[in-house]
Amino acid sequence: MAKLLNAAQILAAKVPFEDVPCPELGGTVRIQALSAAAREKLQAVLGGGTNVSSVQIVAASAVNEKGDLLFSIDESEKLLRVHGVVIERLAGVAFKINSLTVDEAEELEGNPAGASSSGSA
Repeated sequence: MAKLLNAAQILAAKVPFEDVPCPELGGTVRIQALSAAAREKLQAVLGGGTNVSSVQIVAASAVNEKGDLLFSIDESEKLLRVHGVVIERLAGVAFKINSLTVDEAEELEGNPAGASSSGSA
């Protein structure tokens, strides 16, 4: 039988992160998995029917060496000024580290899987 964890062990678990090289910016950006609180906040900001944009997932996931967010979700628009290739690279890692596929991202957004407005199946 697998070892059952107690509350202290669960709460002490480290949140995974990945350091992403961004030579265009002259350094590395740390992308951390979303905590349950961060997911809840992202869902609240998105409301129903709004797509998770690349800049929103990056804003929700980019942290410093202490694990503190570099941007608030409300500041995600500022990331629109950053090179698109960099944002897409960081967003790709953020979706991966949060174990989000396109369908799961749509569920996080409040859209049922397969109900994409792109029209592709």
